[in-house]
Amino acid sequence: MQYKLSGSLFTEVHAENIIFLYVRDANGAGVAGARVKIWAGPPPTGQPPYFVDDVPFRATSPSGKLEYAAFNGPMPDSRDYWMQVLDNTGAALSDPVQFHFMRGGTVWITAILQATGGGGGGGNVSVNLDCDARLNGLNITFQEAQPAQGQLYWKLIRAHYLPEGNEPGQAQGRVNMYYTTLNENGQPIVAQRVWQEWPGDRASKMTGDDGVTDFNMSGDSSFSPERGEHGPYTAYVDGLPSDKVAGMGLPLKRHVCFELTWRKTLKGNAPVANSSLTGKISNAPRGAQVTITAHAISKSFALDNTGNYSFTQLPAGVYSLAVSGAGIVKFDIALDSTNTAQVDYTYPTQKLEDAILARAKEFTWMPINTDAALYRFAQANNLGYPQTDEFEATFNNEKFIVQVFNLGIVYVQVGDWGNVKSLKKS
Repeated sequence: MQYKLSGSLFTEVHAENIIFLYVRDANGAGVAGARVKIWAGPPPTGQPPYFVDDVPFRATSPSGKLEYAAFNGPMPDSRDYWMQVLDNTGAALSDPVQFHFMRGGTVWITAILQATGGGGGGGNVSVNLDCDARLNGLNITFQEAQPAQGQLYWKLIRAHYLPEGNEPGQAQGRVNMYYTTLNENGQPIVAQRVWQEWPGDRASKMTGDDGVTDFNMSGDSSFSPERGEHGPYTAYVDGLPSDKVAGMGLPLKRHVCFELTWRKTLKGNAPVANSSLTGKISNAPRGAQVTITAHAISKSFALDNTGNYSFTQLPAGVYSLAVSGAGIVKFDIALDSTNTAQVDYTYPTQKLEDAILARAKEFTWMPINTDAALYRFAQANNLGYPQTDEFEATFNNEKFIVQVFNLGIVYVQVGDWGNVKSLKKS
């Protein structure tokens, strides 16, 4: 697949249920206009779907972001939503990404899909230009900056063209030049000045919160590529030597767009990647993993019974650390390609009774089945009438049979049938 999930999904508690999907190229730059299909369905595949989003297509913003409101307020039932990036023919460019919402929850869930191959993790890591071949037919030219060895400069890493039309990947009536600026680690830069220049004059704007801004192209910027003409506009970034893109405009007055991304880069050879990230995860469940993520980097480590983990030979970057079942537990871990950082985490201790109660609350409590052994135990202990049928629960890889009564919850470990127990509902 062209796009792979980068790291673990990140969940935050808010007042509503929203999915945020970021689609990035191999260099960490946002992919604008990426077509995304959305549906809901049962795990593990989401097929057959309960419903498919009724919008014919949804596309990422100029910064590569898609926001989808799953439900305003507490989720009425447990749901699994799915998102998948498609090309203009409907062929899959990514595996489906699953977003699980618990009944009664109000969360924002964020996922990042990043293109495979290429890219880098630091300011002086080599980054290749992702160039749209159609720009050659428009007589667009690229002027490389000439920084000194060891000097920062603005390196053009993405140049794409949106032709006239109303489909995904087309201009959809717009006539804009979009600029995106990224720092050395591939993160958006806010309030960075960029320039649109034309013969005899120029204008500037500042990038917004997502590192993006845009300029309109006027009707008198029309040119004929077939006759060897060039558009009047040149684009570049302020403050440092900058790669430039020249010759843009409206070919034969057609409504088109240009998407350009620059990354702050150090002129010179890439450094030795020699940072380390280590730590200990306490109370980790069996089979848990630790995953670290930076732009264009994602590595996982399977924990053993000691809970210790270690990542070595890491390039410079700002990393996040996630653990299975807990999501991201640490942001903004700064590595400079030579230092070492340590992050420890302890899973919250969960009692057997808490696990049984949480599992019981996932079911609709109603009277069913009065003949089972659990029912007889409940009657002998004055726990009232059943509110669910028997169901299974798992704790520490052991199976339990559970049944809810109106005055308590009765459970027994499979194979230990003579040791029936109960707990109060809360």
